[in-house]
Amino acid sequence: MSLRRRFAQSSAWLIAGTSTDNIIQFIIFAILARILPIRDFGIVAFTMLFVDISRIFVTGGLPASLVQARDWNDHVSSVCFTYNAAMAVAFGLLFAVVGGPLFEHFYGAGSGWIVASLGLVFFIDSIKAVHVAKLRREMRYRSLAVRGSVAGIAGGAIAIGIALAGGGAWALVFQRLIYQLVLAWLSLNATRWWPKLVVDRQVLRQLMPFGLRVTISRGLDMINLRMPNILIGFVAGPVGVALYRVGTRALDTLRRIFLFPFQDAAFSALSRIQARPAIAAAYLRLNRAVATVAFPVFFGLTAVATDVTTLFFGEKYAASGDIFAVLALAGVPNTLALFAGSAFLAAGQPRMGNITNATLLLFNLVLIVPLTYRFGSVGAAIGNLVAMLLVMPLTLHLLKRHLDLHVADLLRAIAAPTILSALMAAALWGIKLYLQWPMPRLIEVAFLVAAGAVLYVGMFALWGRAHLRELLIDLEPLFPESVGRRLAALSGRLS
Repeated sequence: MSLRRRFAQSSAWLIAGTSTDNIIQFIIFAILARILPIRDFGIVAFTMLFVDISRIFVTGGLPASLVQARDWNDHVSSVCFTYNAAMAVAFGLLFAVVGGPLFEHFYGAGSGWIVASLGLVFFIDSIKAVHVAKLRREMRYRSLAVRGSVAGIAGGAIAIGIALAGGGAWALVFQRLIYQLVLAWLSLNATRWWPKLVVDRQVLRQLMPFGLRVTISRGLDMINLRMPNILIGFVAGPVGVALYRVGTRALDTLRRIFLFPFQDAAFSALSRIQARPAIAAAYLRLNRAVATVAFPVFFGLTAVATDVTTLFFGEKYAASGDIFAVLALAGVPNTLALFAGSAFLAAGQPRMGNITNATLLLFNLVLIVPLTYRFGSVGAAIGNLVAMLLVMPLTLHLLKRHLDLHVADLLRAIAAPTILSALMAAALWGIKLYLQWPMPRLIEVAFLVAAGAVLYVGMFALWGRAHLRELLIDLEPLFPESVGRRLAALSGRLS
């Protein structure tokens, strides 16, 4: 099977599994948001910011080096497992000894125990990190897809039960721990590989340079992603974090469905390509395909963000709708940046991703801090959006310089979905503002979504034929020969 076809199948399984997993997680999140007090919700959300960032440093980029390696080596993998386990213990103790008392002091009685308990995530994550890397390098995304859904249901069911019983913030703590435990157990069973506790300094010296670059790249990426939440936590406290977290939750779900599966599979597939022009060509094809599907979603969400937020999370989170609307526009630069990071890593140049992420971090700090003080959580969202837009010229320059990507080709690849998505969103705003019919919120959202889909497809049929022809040419080698012939015939008719 060709690499392109394996990538397509991997992406399909990732999308199916990730979609199911994230829909389950979103429903559970919405139920818990309605049940729990905003402050309890905010305390756990604020704690998880530091957990998610720290997890990247616990693994040290070593699982990514195993994915990139041409051959699987049991000894090397066991060394990586041992290193991750040791780092997990260290970070878990740090959260218990330092993080717990700090939270107890600033956020009240009981919050310290929550922080200490969530430190167990590091240990559980270290158990499965190498096993997940083995599944990823073998592109066994069907297994990865199933396990996420099972873990989501198990963790969610327990969390809802605890919340209904009056457990407060502990419902969210147990949700995360159970989710990670089930994932670890399923990952170990899927690989049927059992590591040994081995310390080999020579192996670590060989892996650490690449692992360190990956850690810095992904650490900066995660810090940039969570920076608004962190700053809001220091400025506005747990309530502000909860409002921002709810405002970004639906968007995060869509990103995980439309972007992250392709990013994950792209790194595995692009790592098998050596030539820079081939990586650049794959980057173009990837953005052309994803933009066609994802861009209309991001643009269209600006018209329904407030309604969707209150519909799912309740009126107490109405202020989160504006955050959702602003950050929906960030989906376009975020798409280009995510896949650029995968391309740089696959080409063995994670330093380029570090440069863009460090620049983005600087812009975030400069913009988000004053805007958060002035406009609260919405100001943080605006600052984050502007920072992403400002860093895009640098990202494109580095792609051109280090991967021989022609920027004009990229702009042509995404021009049609970008322009038509913007026109579709403008039409939806016109419908919403000037045809204000009295109807239930659910029906209004369904009507606008359906109208947006019809408008986008209709405009593509009229003005996007050239883009569709190129997209069909890209897709043709990914399918069986009989399907490929039909796609080739269809692309010929679009000429």
